[in-house]
Amino acid sequence: MKNIGEFFLRSRWQTFIIALLIAFIPLLASFAVIIMALVTLRKGWQEGFWILLATIIPALVVFFTTQTDLVLVGSTIASNILVWLLAGVLHTKVSWAAVLNVATVVGVIVVIVIHVLYPDIAQWWQHNLLQYSQEAKTLLTSLNENKTLTPELVNQIASVATGIQISVLIGLNLLSLVFARWWQAILFNPEQLRPELHNIRIAPSLGIILLLVLLLAGLTQQAIAIDVIPVMLLPFIVAALSLIHYWVFGKKTAIMILSLFYIMTILLFPYVIVLLIILGMVDSGINLRARLGPKK
Repeated sequence: MKNIGEFFLRSRWQTFIIALLIAFIPLLASFAVIIMALVTLRKGWQEGFWILLATIIPALVVFFTTQTDLVLVGSTIASNILVWLLAGVLHTKVSWAAVLNVATVVGVIVVIVIHVLYPDIAQWWQHNLLQYSQEAKTLLTSLNENKTLTPELVNQIASVATGIQISVLIGLNLLSLVFARWWQAILFNPEQLRPELHNIRIAPSLGIILLLVLLLAGLTQQAIAIDVIPVMLLPFIVAALSLIHYWVFGKKTAIMILSLFYIMTILLFPYVIVLLIILGMVDSGINLRARLGPKK
């Protein structure tokens, strides 16, 4: 990885051409985005922008030659731009908290824009989720299972489905950025990444804003206020994961603890996520790392 990384950082145009070719291959397109993030992290916004163009051109070519769904192409381009934007923020601020703040603002804006352009987006989600529920019910009935989505649950999911989708996309983009940062650390500072990822803490001001949005959503049942909640919760989940890794690091049983934790997260998904949100918000308010003591 070190030799490959040095190769991509050596010349703008050779990297542009290689990233362009890679981006045309569906299974490798995400690697082109990581290359773009690496260049941005190391050389800044302007150099990264050229490689960003290389990752966008294939999506445009496919759209105009095959009439691929505009939403799919648009989301791909927007996702690549977001990775470039977040990489630029990390290059400038050297702060994952700043990256999460920008990602949250972008995510909230996207949710608001979707609601403005498509006021009936919740009804669209309800229709599709109910259709899925009926198909799943048919399948489960053939397997002698009675579990399915109830209309009440469908309505609840539909009210935050757009926010959840945007949060998942942001999460995937953050993973691409983490990989690019890891690659950069291999090249220039192998000890750089761990302290960064272990010390992500959200500013109390964002926690206050989240509480206000939760209050607004609860009192008014305003559709946009409800749908932005998943996006605003994402930074606190990331911060909580950072805190857990910080606490576990250095322990002899660290691998076992983390393995059990992620298994429990999968098995008890909604409940563990709620606990992570609470942990992230508490850490935002009182800085739990200071109470745990410094790590060597």
